[in-house]
Amino acid sequence: MSAMGGAYFFNEAPVDVDLAPVLETQLTRLGPDGVAHITEQSIVMIYRAFHTTPESHWEHQPAQTPRFWLTFDGRLDNREELSEALGHTTGTETDAGLAKASFETWGLDCFSRWIGDFAAVIWDRVARELIMIRDPFGVRALYFHHNSRRLIWSSSIEALLHCRDVGREFDDLYIFSYLIADVESSHTPFREIAPVLPGQIVRVRNGLIQTDSFWRLKLSQYESPHKTDLEYENTFNQLLFEAVKSRLRADRPVVAQLSGGLDSSSIACLANEVVRNKKCEGDLFTLSFVFGQAVTADERRYIQIVEEKLGRPGFHLLEDEDPILGRWPDHDFIAFPSPIFCFGGRIEQIIGAIQEANARVLLSGWGGDQLLLAEGELLGLADLLRAGRFLSLAREMARWAKVEKRGALELLWNASIKPNISSPYDEFTPLPHWINVSELQRRDIAPRMVPLYMKNELCRLPSKRRQYCSLTLTVDHTASGYGAYPSSKRFIEMRYPFLHRPLVEFLFSTPTHQLLRPGERRSLQRRALRGILPEEIRIRRSKSGPDQAIGLAINRAWKVINNLVSTSRSAALGFVDPKALLAEFQRSRHGVGRNLQQILRFISLEMWFRNFETWSRENPIVGSPQSVNSALETSIERR
Repeated sequence: MSAMGGAYFFNEAPVDVDLAPVLETQLTRLGPDGVAHITEQSIVMIYRAFHTTPESHWEHQPAQTPRFWLTFDGRLDNREELSEALGHTTGTETDAGLAKASFETWGLDCFSRWIGDFAAVIWDRVARELIMIRDPFGVRALYFHHNSRRLIWSSSIEALLHCRDVGREFDDLYIFSYLIADVESSHTPFREIAPVLPGQIVRVRNGLIQTDSFWRLKLSQYESPHKTDLEYENTFNQLLFEAVKSRLRADRPVVAQLSGGLDSSSIACLANEVVRNKKCEGDLFTLSFVFGQAVTADERRYIQIVEEKLGRPGFHLLEDEDPILGRWPDHDFIAFPSPIFCFGGRIEQIIGAIQEANARVLLSGWGGDQLLLAEGELLGLADLLRAGRFLSLAREMARWAKVEKRGALELLWNASIKPNISSPYDEFTPLPHWINVSELQRRDIAPRMVPLYMKNELCRLPSKRRQYCSLTLTVDHTASGYGAYPSSKRFIEMRYPFLHRPLVEFLFSTPTHQLLRPGERRSLQRRALRGILPEEIRIRRSKSGPDQAIGLAINRAWKVINNLVSTSRSAALGFVDPKALLAEFQRSRHGVGRNLQQILRFISLEMWFRNFETWSRENPIVGSPQSVNSALETSIERR
């Protein structure tokens, strides 16, 4: 994950001379392998390299042609297809070179041809136009700030906050959304800093900003030609293998997260096939979290089954050695809050293991549960009701009732009628009882919290609405940077095989009865990976979570948490009710909390507020007469 930055001053005004050095310095933590920039009157473009593929060592960025300048942070997985279409010799060009050549050939239409993880910025010297893009799933970061005289962009929110005249006021909508569920990818914690949205083109000319999408999931486009189970299984297997193989393109070993669950085990076993058959250049290691005291959270039995299949042990990071809530990572990190803050010691363990493996790439199974309807509540029944296929509905209800040992009336309501009359988003975002609802209403935030995708009736069938909703929440999580927080702390590149565009499009064309069958959730994946996954992993029906470990951690850190609540910045800003929140913590420490993930969000938000408060005092806004300039204090005073 390399880093990009730059500025475009409108009406041919000259670039501020102190801007490039600030961006170059602040982007160092993302790009340690060299820096270069080019400047021309009103534009400066900066690139900091982070080499993770063999081809990346040959790149010279910013790339230039007589008309265009380009910086490209990414990996193109369809290199052969692009090279052939461009008439180039396959394998002789860098990803940035292919990006530049395809833009020269196809213009804006080239972006929909790119498959992979990427962000790019292009300067058209003739049209005097800036173009910014980001991949459909937001894996690579790109943010910008603009005012009446210029636009600044960066791969890092932190770098923008160090620039002159960039406001630090918090976005209330972001904070409320963060406490309740994943925030939308259209927001950052700061009102004056915006993200380039996943799949979006942002075009800027003399202060006028125009946005469009180069890829959008349109369900009508994806109608599967397959008829038989075998065809679906073969295609799923082929696409997941392709997704894993493309993400193993690296100039050194790769580490894969392994939890013992279906998704991480699938990736690890397929990656092992690629490495064993010498279809990639590097080696493969696995990395697993294991537990001692929290016995119900420990998955070592299943992890070891996969390791036996791979023929080698992986890194085991023991929670007891660096407990949850035991220490906070990186007190200087102020870009965004992340639940991963609560696992500071574990982040340090991850970084240590990756360094020991001499790796820079970490594979994650994120997205598998969401795309494969792991949490789908028998949604095939709701689809049959929606389609008016009542005889088929009666037969399927009888099969599910027998397997699930549930009554017909209960299935008719919960699995058939209810998904047709309620929003799938309701099931994802229960409102914590400790949220300050009156303040939520006073600021008129609730209507703005309804995600755009919930206002769009793209999906007629309940199962596809759920799948679409799950994908969007997945993208929000990825694009927000939560999962990639370790990348911001050290030199690690996160890669997500399940967010491979051809695989995503295929899964949306796949009928629900292929994904969910009586007695077999994740049916397609289980059938397709027969013989690849260890049989005990392939047929397992449940997986342990870290809830017991989190409850023990809250109990251990009770004094710290009690202090966080009593001095809560979130309460001072009107986001939470501290009395109700403390009562919820009391329940959680005794193992009866309602939603531990939301509790972790509160803790991490409080730590982020404190990080930002300290940072703001040490880094006052340039030109401000005050020695202390805190966005938190300003927000409280304004309220």
